[in-house]
Amino acid sequence: MRLIGVYVALFVYAMSGPAVAADDCIPVHATLLLDNCSETLSADLVLILDRTRVPQELTLGGEDALVVTGAYTNGERVEPEGLVIEEGEAFDPYVQGWDGVMLIEPEGGLSLHHVARVRYRGSLSNLRDKAQRRAFIARARQVGLSAIQSHMLITDGMLDVRPVEGAPRFRRRVVFSYEDGRYGIFDSGPRALTLFEAGAEIQADYDPKMAFNLDMGSYDYCMLTKDGHKQDCGALSRSATAKLSNVLVFRQD
Repeated sequence: MRLIGVYVALFVYAMSGPAVAADDCIPVHATLLLDNCSETLSADLVLILDRTRVPQELTLGGEDALVVTGAYTNGERVEPEGLVIEEGEAFDPYVQGWDGVMLIEPEGGLSLHHVARVRYRGSLSNLRDKAQRRAFIARARQVGLSAIQSHMLITDGMLDVRPVEGAPRFRRRVVFSYEDGRYGIFDSGPRALTLFEAGAEIQADYDPKMAFNLDMGSYDYCMLTKDGHKQDCGALSRSATAKLSNVLVFRQD
């Protein structure tokens, strides 16, 4: 772990599955918060509806862990927006206009997809199609699959966002992935970027296949537990997280 400016850059070389050769690991930049190059890493989606804060037990285990804000939360009520499935249970079975879908398998494997081309265990689903979406949700229930939706900044290696005059600038946190299953988490740290600027920087530095935006701004929560020590790496303290509807949890055994 290295402290860079006011945020943590953690290099946890792990993946959920066979190890990747060192030569194939993700390029190391100060913006790389986490990646999955060699050891076992599991991901999990946790809905925290009707809680007064992010549950403390998420980081009480003996393993290293990273807990970060995941899907967007509705600004008027504490619930996630877009397609949301938690361990097979569809909290919201409908899709928003955003292009990105993150899948998390029961075993902890993570993958990123375009909403109209979701490949899972040999099947291809267009989640904008009502019948295909229903079939996908039924299959998710059978296997205990989790899913969230967000803006895709890079799709199939190409920028999926454009520069917009007056676009909001925030600290950005983005999950990006490759065809072979490698993935990493980008964190802009103290720098406030537009979605386009974040996507362009990720493309230039990491050249991934897909890049998926996480909720930030006033919803920016990040807690790292490393070697038994906790480190805040976001804007919100745990006592101020009643406004959050969900978090992503990454654990390294």
